[in-house]
Parts: sequence; C-alpha cells; structure tokens
Amino acid sequence: MRYDKDNKPIEPYANVHITYLSQNIKSGPEGCLSVPNYRGIVPRSDSIIVSYYDINSNAQKTDTIGGYTAIIFQHETDHLEGILYIDRADSVFFNQAWADERKLFEQQGAYTKPSWWPY
Repeated sequence: MRYDKDNKPIEPYANVHITYLSQNIKSGPEGCLSVPNYRGIVPRSDSIIVSYYDINSNAQKTDTIGGYTAIIFQHETDHLEGILYIDRADSVFFNQAWADERKLFEQQGAYTKPSWWPY
C-alpha cells in the first residue's frame, strides 16, 4: 500500500529492486510476522529509488519513495534477498503488547496457522 499517495492505492511492483538509498538514515521500530512477538530498532534510509516492471506496459520504470512507505519498501525488498529486519536491527526485544494482541487475535479465530506450522 502506498501511504505516500492519495487514496493509499495498492500497486504491484514486479521485479522490484532498490537502486538508490539516501544517506539520511532514521532508526525506528519494526516488526514482522516472520519473527512473532519481537520488535527491533532498525536504521533505514528516509528516501529511496526503486526500479520495477510495470505489469500493464511491461516497461521498466523507476519511482522515488519517501517516509514510512520507503521503510516498508526496504523491509519487503529485504525479504526478497532473504534478509529479515533482525539482520539489520540495532536491537531486538520481546514486545509483550504485540504478543498479547497476537494471542487475542488467534483466540478470536481471526488468525489461523497453517496445519503444517510446527509452533
């Protein structure tokens, strides 16, 4: 979701990769479903440029992204490289509030783990 655009559109970015990371770094909290119940303080660039293929025209495009959306893009493109936020975090800590929220969510049946998930 593009929080930096009007109406917060959901847009696909095929074969996305970051081509530029600004030198202006800000650290902030991140979490991920890949590391349940934990948060970390992660340094991220406050603006980036991404390259991707437009799924409608198949043309290669670039886009400049800033703020919170730039953090999301960095987090998600890290996943494509096999990197988790804990690999970049200055610190990682258990977050009881998040653990409680997740437990409540599971108890209400709004979240179900796959049958193959061992935990």
